[in-house]
Formats: sequence, C-alpha cells, structure tokens
Amino acid sequence: MFQIVDFDKSKFWLMSVFLFFYFSDSLKVS
Repeated sequence: MFQIVDFDKSKFWLMSVFLFFYFSDSLKVS
C-alpha cells in the first residue's frame, strides 16, 4: 500500500512538472 501511495505521489509530481513546462513554453511562444 505504501508503494502505491508513493507511486501516485511521484506520478502527480511528474504531471505538475510537465504542465509547468508546457504552460511556460506556451507563454513564451505567445
């Protein structure tokens, strides 16, 4: 169970980083 929670946490972190760079790039282009 601990591994599942840890996995979801890291997955959420990766998604946040991806979205951050995605929007950052979007603002740069505009």
